[in-house]
Amino acid sequence: MAKLGSIQLLRALAAWAVVLGHIGSQATTILGKTDALGVFLYRATQSYVHAGVDLFFVISGFIIFIVTQTPRQTDRFRECADFTTKRALRIFPLFWITFFVTVLPQEAFHWWDWRTWWRQLTLIEPPINHGVAWTLVIELRFYFLVALLLILFRRGLSYGYAVLSVTILACCGFAFYGGLPSSSFTSLHLIEFVMGVVIAGLVSSKVLCFAKTAFLMGAVWMAMSVAFLFKSAVPDFAGPYLAGAHYAVDIQTFRVFGFGIPSALMVYGLVGLELRSAIRIPRVMVAAGDASYSVYLWNTVILTVFEIPFGATGIPGLFGFYAATIASVAAVGWVSYRCIERPLMRIAHRIPWDRLAAKSSLSICTRATPDEPAGPRCQ
Repeated sequence: MAKLGSIQLLRALAAWAVVLGHIGSQATTILGKTDALGVFLYRATQSYVHAGVDLFFVISGFIIFIVTQTPRQTDRFRECADFTTKRALRIFPLFWITFFVTVLPQEAFHWWDWRTWWRQLTLIEPPINHGVAWTLVIELRFYFLVALLLILFRRGLSYGYAVLSVTILACCGFAFYGGLPSSSFTSLHLIEFVMGVVIAGLVSSKVLCFAKTAFLMGAVWMAMSVAFLFKSAVPDFAGPYLAGAHYAVDIQTFRVFGFGIPSALMVYGLVGLELRSAIRIPRVMVAAGDASYSVYLWNTVILTVFEIPFGATGIPGLFGFYAATIASVAAVGWVSYRCIERPLMRIAHRIPWDRLAAKSSLSICTRATPDEPAGPRCQ
C-alpha cells in the first residue's frame, strides 16, 4: 500500500484545530474586555478544539493496529522492546524539551520536589505546567496495553486486539457507572482508540464500501457536534475576562459520541477514498501532517510568549495576535520536526534489534498521532 496522505491530512487538521482553539481562548484577554466578539471566538474555538484531540486518538488506534500486524522481530520480547523503544523516542524527547521551556520561567515551580519531577517527566500523571501533555498520558496507556498484546498474542494479534477492545469497553463502562475507580486506564478516550482499531481492521481486510458516504456523514456529524457544543457552552467569567466554560452536557461522554464516532467515519472514508484512487492529497498537507506533533506541543509555549506584546490592544491586536501566533507555530513546528523529530526517527530505526526480513503487506508510511514515525521512514 502506498503512503496514506489522507492520514497526514487528518493529522494536520486535528493539530491546527487544537492550535486555533488555544488561540481563541485568549481572545478576551487580547481585546481587553469581554464583548460579544471575544465570547463568540472563545465558545467557537473551545468547541472544535475537543474535536481535534478526539480525532488524534482515533487515528492513533488506526495506525498502531496497522503497524503491529506483521512481526518485525524474531521473538515476542524483542517485538515488544522494538515497539516500546520507538514509541518512547517519539514521545519523550520532544515532550521534555517543551516541558522545560514551559517551566523554566515559572518561579513558583517546585524544583526541589523530585517526586513531582519524576511523575511528570515520565508522564505517570499529567504535567500541570504543560497544556496539552495530558493527551500523551492517555496515549501511553494505550501503547502499554498494545505492548502487552505483542507478548501475549504473538500468533494471532488480531484476536488480541479484539480482546483488548472488549476489555477497554467493559472497563470504561464499569468506571462510568462507578464500578471501577476513575483513572487514565479507564478514561472514555480509550474508546476512541478502539474505534481506530475497528476501522483499521476493516481497511486491512479490504472492506472499503461506502467510503464517500462515510466521510460525508462523519464531516456533517462533526460539524453538528461542534455547533451543539457551541450552543451548550456556558462561559465562566473572572472579572472582565473569561476564566473558562462549562457545558450543559457531560462533556466527556458527549465527546465519545459527538466527536469520536464521526472521527472514525472520516478516517475510514478518507482512507478508503485514497486507497481507491478517488482523491489525491496535496503535498503541502502531507508536509503539515509531518510537523503536526511539533505543532501540537509547541503551540502553548508560543502562545504564552505572544500574550505579553499583544495584551489589551483591541481588534487590530487580535488579528495581529492570530497572524503572528499562527505563523510562529508553523515555523517553529517545521524546524522542530526537521531538527529534532527526524533525527530521532533515524535513531529509532538504527537500533540493532534482531530484525525479520519480512515486510508488512499493509505499509502506511505516515504518522498518525503525536508519536508515530512519518514519511518514507515508516515502520
